[in-house]
Amino acid sequence: MLPGVPFFWGWGGPAFYVDATPAQPLPISDAPKGGVQLDVQPWRAQVYVDGVLVGRVEDFKGYYQHLEMTAGLHQITIVEPGYEPFVFDIVVTPGRTATYRGTLNEASQR
Repeated sequence: MLPGVPFFWGWGGPAFYVDATPAQPLPISDAPKGGVQLDVQPWRAQVYVDGVLVGRVEDFKGYYQHLEMTAGLHQITIVEPGYEPFVFDIVVTPGRTATYRGTLNEASQR
């Protein structure tokens, strides 16, 4: 059995310990979820989460139309022919929706 891992919350608060023993992972349907709203141009660009195609930017551009994912670290890749790929990592917080804004850069013609 592994010892507990100290966890600090806020500034100056006392540490409390989290049990570091391996637990069974939650089924994906039961895992905490959060969201990402995309405000990226062009809206027709394709969106990949952790390497899996999930739709187009326009599918996830509104608060009530956000990209829902399990909480934790994810890599989002946005691609469109004629543009440089846009890749970023995001930490999804349970119960929260974050907005990510950007514009794809046109690919240089060589």
